[in-house]
Amino acid sequence: MAFVNERISDEDRKKYDPEGKYLYTSGWTIDRGNEIFIVTIRSGGKEYNEEYLFECDVLYWKGYIVKYTKKNIERDDLVLEESI
Repeated sequence: MAFVNERISDEDRKKYDPEGKYLYTSGWTIDRGNEIFIVTIRSGGKEYNEEYLFECDVLYWKGYIVKYTKKNIERDDLVLEESI
């Protein structure tokens, strides 16, 4: 099966992320046949006068988080730094 971009259904949220750690975004890229998905998580917002403060990419494979990368975005004197 191939990767497809789609909205995340409530059923998929319960199946792949029952604790609600990664799938609070609206869409993903998924290969259902191989149980792999990639999702981008962004945080920040209007309280910081910016669109996003950081962005993370999560790769899930058959129940495991295989890769989790984080991109910090510096805004004036506010910098979000955290090791993952």
